[in-house]
Amino acid sequence: SSDGLTWTDFETFIPSYGMNNAFVPTLISFENKDLVVFQSSFINETRRSYQLYATEKGANSTTWSAASLITDDVISSGKFSDYHNQRASLLYKDNKLYMAWERTHVSSENSSIYFAELSKNGNIIDGGSLISSGNGNASLPILFNYENKINIVWFDTRKGVSTIYHGEKNGLFWNETALTSGKTEASFAYPIKTKDGFLHFFWQQTQSS
Repeated sequence: SSDGLTWTDFETFIPSYGMNNAFVPTLISFENKDLVVFQSSFINETRRSYQLYATEKGANSTTWSAASLITDDVISSGKFSDYHNQRASLLYKDNKLYMAWERTHVSSENSSIYFAELSKNGNIIDGGSLISSGNGNASLPILFNYENKINIVWFDTRKGVSTIYHGEKNGLFWNETALTSGKTEASFAYPIKTKDGFLHFFWQQTQSS
């Protein structure tokens, strides 16, 4: 759309054509190009896992590159296909590209939040690192830039109740703050930065009985 009102018809996203269960695409635009990361089923012998794939398109191009597997470069013990990698969030800051995502061992029901720097074509270049506690089930990471620092928000169940957490990257470490009490279920947080520079978070919360 050139005006936000009139849109072309939907069409198949060619890089995902023929792939198994391709969904949850995330788009980011930077340096006159577009990059999409999405998840799809990866079948290794008899095991099926979700993995992340990247595809890119230049500003003057009408075609996307072939989708390439990017989560085979995550540092781990065992095979990369022993883990589900899902629900990516992307951030471009200071000429660098970053990704956060959910990562789960196939034998577990609990996800953790991982973070990595990506190359400009979407490949993981630093092996990735764990940023949630590793306890409970951590979900839906969202990366964002606030006051020129890398920030992230997600929710997890390390306290036994779904709780919202906010992290700010400080060098090699993350400063983490719980945004909700952990007494009632809170999930699906989203950050909003207002024009006056204030940061707000909105989330879904179960009412106390």
